[in-house]
Amino acid sequence: MRTTVMRCVGLLGLLLAGCGADNASPAATAPAESSGRAVTASSNGSASPNDSSAPASSTVPATSTAPTSTEQPGPPVYEPNHLGEILDLASFVRTISVYNTNGGQLAENITTIGYTREPVGMYRIATFGAGNGGTRNYLVNGRTYDENQFGDWRLTEAGSRAAPDLSENIELRSGILADVATAQLVGQENYAGVPANHFVFDETDTASFDYYTPEKPSPTVEGDFYLAQDGNYVLYAHSKETSPGRVYEVTESISFIGLVDEITLPDDMAPMTQALDLGGSLTSLLPPGSILSGLLRYQHGLGIDYYKYATPVRSNDDLLNFYRTMPPTNGWSVTHIGHIALHLEPNNCETRNECVILQNGGEQLVVSLAGTILLEYDRQHVFSPL
Repeated sequence: MRTTVMRCVGLLGLLLAGCGADNASPAATAPAESSGRAVTASSNGSASPNDSSAPASSTVPATSTAPTSTEQPGPPVYEPNHLGEILDLASFVRTISVYNTNGGQLAENITTIGYTREPVGMYRIATFGAGNGGTRNYLVNGRTYDENQFGDWRLTEAGSRAAPDLSENIELRSGILADVATAQLVGQENYAGVPANHFVFDETDTASFDYYTPEKPSPTVEGDFYLAQDGNYVLYAHSKETSPGRVYEVTESISFIGLVDEITLPDDMAPMTQALDLGGSLTSLLPPGSILSGLLRYQHGLGIDYYKYATPVRSNDDLLNFYRTMPPTNGWSVTHIGHIALHLEPNNCETRNECVILQNGGEQLVVSLAGTILLEYDRQHVFSPL
């Protein structure tokens, strides 16, 4: 499982810093609820040597028991380099909210991330507030599905090296807690039903920079967080930074630990799966050994699907020679080898490279090579032979 996460979603060894935001959630906007590993406590265990005794005699003297010293463990202390890994959990939902008020203008970002370990799956749903849309990212059956705020698609096939790491910034603990030096334990209590250590911090005036003056003081920075006693991962963290004219507030929480069902693609994203399936079937029209990597589709583009394939072919001449001898296949036939009008990018087939056009009834494909094979499904017949 971990290998798959590292591959397509990435294993979160060291979570990236950044108080940026992502977004809102699917089936999981619910009260935060979690579990984790105990905070690393500063304690010294007791050491007691083995007692050995024998009856006193004139030949075997009795052995005495060494004095023992027992020191009780101290209270938990916060150690930022020993936070637990939430990807070890069976499943969870993490919600990250960022509110940035600057000059009276509020910018709001909310990200919801769902994760299951078996079978491995993940989603990340972000909303940007104020009518600015959002993004959706899914990892299902090894494939990744990304849709940005403009409706553009970026899809990657299972096993592709181009797959994005959805576990990046899965939690903001690095940004919120990594530099906290004033954390104080205020209690041990349940957070959403999970035994936790509760810390508070106040980082105001802990930074010393020349540009902080009495007229322009450093911001106040304070907050609190809960760490699971079993696992020491972040259950909840809140930080509020206040300076003249600006308030920056970040909250993250974990919920639905062990309760997330198998992650599946929403119904309205099913056409993405169909598009990837089509790309897989089109490998029959490519040189042997070519493997689908992924697909790009622009919502407001030319109406072309851009499929990329890893291939053992290394020269354009080898690619063209393959198509010069290719018989009609699955209804597709080669209709042109040469330069192509209006095809200047991403591969310049108009003035630089010779490329290939295949047709099947009213359908048209353009094939070119630039390290990888680019197959463009040109439903609008934007391109034509030169």
